[in-house]
Amino acid sequence: MKLLLLLSDEAQIANRRDIELRNAQNDKEESKKKVAALLDELLKPQHQDNPVDQNAMRQ
Repeated sequence: MKLLLLLSDEAQIANRRDIELRNAQNDKEESKKKVAALLDELLKPQHQDNPVDQNAMRQ
């Protein structure tokens, strides 16, 4: 009887661990997407109301 209880507890622990692992992986993927979006926003060229011709600036 004790062995069955131990096995049941171990199975529950394994199931909880698997759920937490999946949640952590999902959180990681969401965080990666958010970081990528923020980096894209930071690194994209800024658009101004009066765009300046880059060739005119070089002369």
